[in-house]
Amino acid sequence: MLESYAILAYSEQKIRKYGRSFCSWLQKEEGRKYIKRHREHEQFVKEELSERTLQKLNQQEFIKVLANLWVFRAWKNKTWIIEKIITKNGFAKLKIEFLKLLYGADDFQKRFDRFQKNVSGINISTMSEILSMIYPENFCLWNAKTKKVLKFLNCSLDERLFQRSIISGEEYLQCIHFMNMIKNELRDYCVKDFIDLDLFIWKIHEYDFLNYLKRKRKFDHSQIQERFEENSIWVVRPSRKKRLDKEQNIIEYKMISIGWNELCDLAFLKYKNYLINHSEVSSWGISNKISPNISVLCKFLREIKINDVVIVPMFSKGNKTVDIGKVLRDYGFQEINETRYLMKVLWLSKDIPIDNLSANLK
Repeated sequence: MLESYAILAYSEQKIRKYGRSFCSWLQKEEGRKYIKRHREHEQFVKEELSERTLQKLNQQEFIKVLANLWVFRAWKNKTWIIEKIITKNGFAKLKIEFLKLLYGADDFQKRFDRFQKNVSGINISTMSEILSMIYPENFCLWNAKTKKVLKFLNCSLDERLFQRSIISGEEYLQCIHFMNMIKNELRDYCVKDFIDLDLFIWKIHEYDFLNYLKRKRKFDHSQIQERFEENSIWVVRPSRKKRLDKEQNIIEYKMISIGWNELCDLAFLKYKNYLINHSEVSSWGISNKISPNISVLCKFLREIKINDVVIVPMFSKGNKTVDIGKVLRDYGFQEINETRYLMKVLWLSKDIPIDNLSANLK
């Protein structure tokens, strides 16, 4: 039931202020260029993923279509990512699930939830982009950029919808309901459907929100130490092997982790009075390759404490940024998406350009 999610508030004055600016921008050459691109993208998705065309697509054609989605723009190797999604799900199954989601006769919420349950690797950003392009009157685009701008505009919505990348059909309908209210608020400011609204969101993000971040995100080592003067600061770098998967886990599950998932639960190493006897290493399942890194395991288990600051470089998308957070819960042995040794983290700030950090933190 939608009533279980309360819409709290949004700033009509602020939205209308940016609406006036948006409508004026659309009259300029740059604005006309970008609305043209949005409408061309709408036409592309509608044609290439129409029910009839989707049924006929072979795997390589399907990969090319998905590679043209905005959600994959940041990735250097789009084909590899999409092939990985296809491998996980199977091409025939993936096509069937998309057909059911986009053109099925069942209630939309049921179709959405079934797709989420049956398909791995396709999140709300991808689903909502396709839905909004095919049905711009009915479905909104819901991604990280949308959520950042809504917060920038002082919009208040159930916090779970801002925090999670995987949401239910009921929750997505709540997002649509909220975005429709904003769209209606902007009907006198050149916003007629959800594609116009997405361009409105994009324009604020690129021209206003990012400038705001540049003023706010001048992180300095001394400022962080002052805020967390009794806590340590750790840099946790995802290894190059499967870096993309690890970074996605960090973002989606709000955690940091350490590798070597073949090991047993090493909670006993947390106790400093436990002396490591290298002769028993084999009983932990530690190979000779891992043995030299026992000190790294111990540091992760023993020295990172609750409320310590963690800085995580996020380089797989080609953008040199970092996320900064604090540890909420120390070591736990838990299986989450092929990761077993983790600590829960509250992210304080994300996507900080590494050039904004002081030399001590780089």
